[in-house]
Amino acid sequence: MPGRERLPGQHALLRGSRPLSASRPVISAESDELIRARVAGTWAFRTRAEIEASARFARLAPELAAVGADPIVVRGAEDASADEARHRDLCAVVAARFGEPDAKNHRPPRVRIGRADMDPRDRLLWEVVAVCCISETMNTSLLTRCQEVAKDPQILDTLHELLKDEVRHAQLGWAHLASERATGRGAFLSDVLPSMLTASVDPGFLEGKLAMPWVEALYDYGELPLAELIQIYCETLEEVVFRGLDAMGVDTSLGRAWLRTATAGNSNASGANGEPELLT
Repeated sequence: MPGRERLPGQHALLRGSRPLSASRPVISAESDELIRARVAGTWAFRTRAEIEASARFARLAPELAAVGADPIVVRGAEDASADEARHRDLCAVVAARFGEPDAKNHRPPRVRIGRADMDPRDRLLWEVVAVCCISETMNTSLLTRCQEVAKDPQILDTLHELLKDEVRHAQLGWAHLASERATGRGAFLSDVLPSMLTASVDPGFLEGKLAMPWVEALYDYGELPLAELIQIYCETLEEVVFRGLDAMGVDTSLGRAWLRTATAGNSNASGANGEPELLT
């Protein structure tokens, strides 16, 4: 399955990224406001994201059962909801340690992915692909790299707990997509792929325009510089998501064109060969 392919950062360094063996001074997060604020913001965001993910998977499970999805996929969605609730608590502990004690006070918005005028089964497929095949696959790449560079014991342990579940969450999406493609469904995904990708990033991210102050000590807390975050996103799309969709007969040409356009003006995202490259 595509979800089992090597993700960027698992066995090799990203070009231009700091070597894992390099010695970095450990700076107390409590004494450095930039570090504290960045780490607190990351884990507060993750807490809110886990709250939303738990609610989404809890809704998806009965909807998948209603359309006759494979029982393994249905059970996977049920388990994923419980996983994300556990992740919420783990992330909230880290967020509170760095100054965000109220991260769990978040009510997930009642929004659906896809268009309201679609066949309900197709709209459900759109949501599963967007959430699992794209977002959870992306999270797997990101958390893998964060775990590689982190030194803080609590953050390392938490990243390990998150990562082992995110891989399964991505795989359940690929499994459902494979089942639907076997019945002839899902051709519409080619046309909506750019919309999915647009929704997967914050405005200005791929252009490198987000304000993200950086110091080397942030690596110790599992944080990554913007250029590396962009590279992970681009490489995961190219090496895992697009390849997986292509293998299932979903044309990715519009998605690839979207990525080229979105990164056209960013030297951090496009090297001489059209591949992502970090500044050194």
